[in-house]
Amino acid sequence: MSGNHPVFAVLLLLLLAALVALGVLAVVRMWGEPGGRTSERPSPPGPMDDPAFTELRMRYARGEIDWDDYMQRAATLGYPMWSGPGPTGPPPGSPGPPSGGA
Repeated sequence: MSGNHPVFAVLLLLLLAALVALGVLAVVRMWGEPGGRTSERPSPPGPMDDPAFTELRMRYARGEIDWDDYMQRAATLGYPMWSGPGPTGPPPGSPGPPSGGA
């Protein structure tokens, strides 16, 4: 009988299993994130991602332009909006703005 105990072999096996599990977890998380897949096409920028549209919204919020000017410039930027009775939106009970983009 030699004096070697299988403790070191068991610890090495557990360490290897933990590393494999962490690797699998990393791959699963990477594939689960929207930007993780290289074959996935990025979504087109929306109104909130467009710096020109953001600046337009800020100018309207500061009162530099009125509602009609805001709507006209938003449509020029490619964001057609509902041309209802002003910034308060449609009257109660009426359908909202049509959905759709540029």
